[in-house]
Amino acid sequence: MTLRYFIDYNLRKGLYLSAAPIITVNWKGSSASVWTVPFGGGPGRVFRLGTQPVNAILQVYGNAARPANGSTWGMRLQIALLFPEKSHPQ
Repeated sequence: MTLRYFIDYNLRKGLYLSAAPIITVNWKGSSASVWTVPFGGGPGRVFRLGTQPVNAILQVYGNAARPANGSTWGMRLQIALLFPEKSHPQ
């Protein structure tokens, strides 16, 4: 099973803080190795490269609960090109 929630806080000039951890559960694992629960987040920014809008975010998470052989931390770097619809006159 996979669970994900989002918490975002917008700042000025396209900056924002975000937490969007991916919680996983392996129901077939041993009782000590079922959950992976990350805790953390990071900054992001919406900006332009030339005329192309871009959303970039870097998040770092520590795993509060993890399988015995699981990682103690994780990192996510995401870069998304944005294609907003042009407004049409009414």
